Amino acid sequence: MKRLLVLASLSLVLFFSCAKPIVIGFVDNTTGYTGKRGKNFLMAAQIAIEEVNKSNLIKGHKFVLKAYDTKGDEKAALEAMDKLIQQKAVAVLGGINLAEKAQNSKTILMILNSREKVDVSPSDYIFRNILSYNEEATVFAKYVYNVMNIKKIAIIVVTNKYGTQITESFKKAFTEEGGVIAVEKYIHHIEDPYTDDSDFSEELKAIKGKADVILIPNGSIENQRILITADELGIKAKFISTSSFFDPDVFSEARNLANDVYFSNIPEDNAEMTPLREKFEKAFESKFKLSPSYESFNAYDAVKIITAAIQKTYEEASAEEKSSFKLDPEKIKNNLLSIKDFDGIMGKLEVLPHGEVNKEVGIFKSELMGFVQQAVYMIKDGKLVQIR
Repeated sequence: MKRLLVLASLSLVLFFSCAKPIVIGFVDNTTGYTGKRGKNFLMAAQIAIEEVNKSNLIKGHKFVLKAYDTKGDEKAALEAMDKLIQQKAVAVLGGINLAEKAQNSKTILMILNSREKVDVSPSDYIFRNILSYNEEATVFAKYVYNVMNIKKIAIIVVTNKYGTQITESFKKAFTEEGGVIAVEKYIHHIEDPYTDDSDFSEELKAIKGKADVILIPNGSIENQRILITADELGIKAKFISTSSFFDPDVFSEARNLANDVYFSNIPEDNAEMTPLREKFEKAFESKFKLSPSYESFNAYDAVKIITAAIQKTYEEASAEEKSSFKLDPEKIKNNLLSIKDFDGIMGKLEVLPHGEVNKEVGIFKSELMGFVQQAVYMIKDGKLVQIR
């Protein structure tokens, strides 16, 4: 009998030691000052992996976090992604530069460090757990139309990647609500304010009298020139902007002219403490002797929703798929897309049809040469909802 018990115990040990690990990859810069954000992401992901393994989420299988420090080198990031694909990583936390490799290999990519548009098509294996420029502009456009009651605007925008992306998203959402774009003017980015004295007077003259509200989703230099010139031309329009306006330099020349501008941005961290957040912060501080950053919440939540999707896929798998642990990446992707009302650190999470996790957007106003958050909104079931 003892021999049978010993053999049974040995078999159990062999099963668990030979059970296939579930690899989650991490690719980011974690070195030095520039790698501070990436390091916070990594530490938060480690906490999440430890919790998942402690809960024995998938019996007999442990989740393993394979991390690669890119040191800010794009080539190193792409090489790390190749290694993770070879290791059959189920998902990777990484940057937008990994999107093509992730899509081609059918590896889930969860973006944490970029708000830009993903220029890969199709992109159904690309997910994001940070507020994108598209989502920010969509929420703000709905706010401008429905809350500020603004139905017609003009636009002056720099023809760079940020300006083009956020303007296109804003226009789409605004016009879908019923809004009208009266005039749209494109301007160049001012590289050197000391040698480039552009004041955008021609663009402003073309707009004058055609709209009472002007959207200026530009950097501080261009926005200052626009505000100053508009004042000189006697244009009394109201100005609105986006996250690029959140820069104290906008007051350096424009001074009080830069006040009273409403704009959107990532919200301030002033939400109520949730039990999950309190638990995470205690675990983070205990393990690393540091306080977690606001952004690290995204990494923790990303790991949790990915592992939840993998767990559901495993539960739905056939006996043969379970024994070999060959899970269909298409099913993992679809289970990730089906996540709704998931308990995240800051509240309930939902993965939207285009792969982005639903995020809150802060509405700010420039006052007394500073910035004050007015409210926080997000879109739920296609509708604009005030959160706080």
